[in-house]
Amino acid sequence: MTTEGPSDTTGVEQHKPDSPFNSREFWSPWFNNSHRENPVRLSDELQPHDELKRYRQAVRRMGEDILALNSQVAQLQAANIQLQNIVARHENLTDFHIEYSNIDGITKAEMMENYAALKLKMISQTNELNNYKQKIVQLQNEIIKKNDQEKYYLRLSEAHKNQQNLIQRLQEKSKKIYGLEDVCVKQEKVIECLQNKIENQITASKLCNEKLRQSSSLKLRNKQLAEECDKLRDELNQELLSKSADQEKFELYDIIKENELKIAALEEQLISNNEEWKKEKADLMVELNEAKHGFVRGVEMTLPLVMESIHKDQRSTNIVEPRGCSRTAAHRQQRVGSNR
Repeated sequence: MTTEGPSDTTGVEQHKPDSPFNSREFWSPWFNNSHRENPVRLSDELQPHDELKRYRQAVRRMGEDILALNSQVAQLQAANIQLQNIVARHENLTDFHIEYSNIDGITKAEMMENYAALKLKMISQTNELNNYKQKIVQLQNEIIKKNDQEKYYLRLSEAHKNQQNLIQRLQEKSKKIYGLEDVCVKQEKVIECLQNKIENQITASKLCNEKLRQSSSLKLRNKQLAEECDKLRDELNQELLSKSADQEKFELYDIIKENELKIAALEEQLISNNEEWKKEKADLMVELNEAKHGFVRGVEMTLPLVMESIHKDQRSTNIVEPRGCSRTAAHRQQRVGSNR
């Protein structure tokens, strides 16, 4: 039992936590900055995507810090448990240390100083543990807030996307509207041109109507004049027909007389021709009989008879046209031209 006291005291000194996490200098900059800084506010100049990236990076850092703090808390809890065990042992052995204060050359005052120092260390470490626990709770609350903010920013990003889609649609609509405005302007110009053309056509139609009225009046006048001309022509034709009918009568009488004379001449020619043909026939019959019986005449006697018969035939076929026929045909052509 005498050897355990100093070994325990040295053990307490050996189990003294030498990790850098026990110093306040390690935690002071980050903790002070994390508690001093307000949560990141929305800036009008930054875009929501950049802000979300920054918040996510901050949340990752916070998570890493929380994991490190949890590991530190576990180490500190283990060290605290060891220290509590050592303190309990020392409290149980205080009477022994007081009674046997001169063991191994350690005085009672030194033992009490060591005990007080250990107790102070334990108190400081418990306070640090409590502070760390409070920091962890605060960090967890901040993480919850940051998660809420992240959800809020995600909603904002969705709303921003929807707004961008709406803006694109509105821009497309505005482009369409500008195009429609241009089309409307062009249509207005076309409508003005059409109105001008319609007005010109109306004025032209009015002029045409006036011209048509004038032309209709002129046509009526022309019809009246044409009817009067036709009447005059009919009257003239009737007068000419009455005059020409008398002339034709006299001409026809002359033609009839000439034709009668010609017919009488032709009858005389036919009678003479018949007599001559009878004579020729009789001569030919005589020649045939002579030829049958062997009597042959000379060529000088037969040729003149044949030539005379041929000339007679030609004279009988040539009929002379009467003079009255040519005159009547010319007179008829003159009448047709005057009627036209």
